[in-house]
Amino acid sequence: MAHFNEEHIAFFEACEEGNVETVSRLLEEGRASVDLPYPHGFGFTPIMKACQYGQPAMAKFLIEKGAILSGVKSEAGLTPLAFAIKGRNIEVYHILRAAGAEPHGVQSHYQRTLLHQAAEDNEEEFIKVLLSDGVEVDALDADQRTPLHLACWWGRTEAIDLLHSAGASLTPQDRHNKTPPGYLKQQGFKDLYAKYNALSPSPELPYGEIPGLRYLTPEEAQAMVQEPAPGSSIEAALKESEAAVYGDASLSGAA
Repeated sequence: MAHFNEEHIAFFEACEEGNVETVSRLLEEGRASVDLPYPHGFGFTPIMKACQYGQPAMAKFLIEKGAILSGVKSEAGLTPLAFAIKGRNIEVYHILRAAGAEPHGVQSHYQRTLLHQAAEDNEEEFIKVLLSDGVEVDALDADQRTPLHLACWWGRTEAIDLLHSAGASLTPQDRHNKTPPGYLKQQGFKDLYAKYNALSPSPELPYGEIPGLRYLTPEEAQAMVQEPAPGSSIEAALKESEAAVYGDASLSGAA
C-alpha cells in the first residue's frame, strides 16, 4: 500500500488552488510526483484535480511536467477532459486538446461520452466545442440513452436546442423504451414537450389524449342523467367511450 503524508495532501490542495509555486517546489524536492495517486482514493490524479477546479495555469504546468492524459481514468471512469467539463473552464479543455487529449469515445461514468456529460450539465459552450470537434451526437450510453435523452430528462432547454440543431434524433428509445420527447413528457416540461413532440417524425399523443376517445356532445352529456334507450345513438356513444378507456369489453359487459 502506498504511503501518503501531509505533503501529498498539500500537493493536491495546491493543484486544486492553482498554486504553481508550491506544486513546483514539491516536485523539485522529490516529495511528490506529477501523477501521484490521490491520497483519499477515487483514482484521481493531479491533472484531474486541476481540471475539476478549473485551473488552466496548473493544468498547463502539470502537462509540461509530463502528466499523463491518454488512457487515464478515475475509478468512476472520468478522464481529464471530463473533469474539465466538471470544472466549467473551456480554457482547460483547450489546453488538454492542444496537448493531445482526444474527445471521442467513452470518457465518463455509465459509458457516457463528453457530450452526454455536457448535455446533462447544460454546458452550452462545451456542447458547441464538442460538436465542432466531431463528437458523435447520437452516441449511446450504458442505458442506451443519447445526449439528447439526458438533456430532455433534466429539461435543459439550451442543450436540447443545440443538440437538435446539430441533427440529434428525437426517435431513439432507451432501455426503458423512452424517446427524448418521452422524457420531456414524463418530467413535466410541457412547453418543451409540445415543441419537440411536434417536430418528431414519430410524435406521441398530446397530454391526456386517449386513442379512440372523443368528447360527448352537449345533447349526449345531458342525456346521461337518463337511462339511454337500447340501440340509441346515446347508448352507442357511451359504449364507444367505454371501449376507448377500458378496452373492447365495457364495464357493463365485463365478466
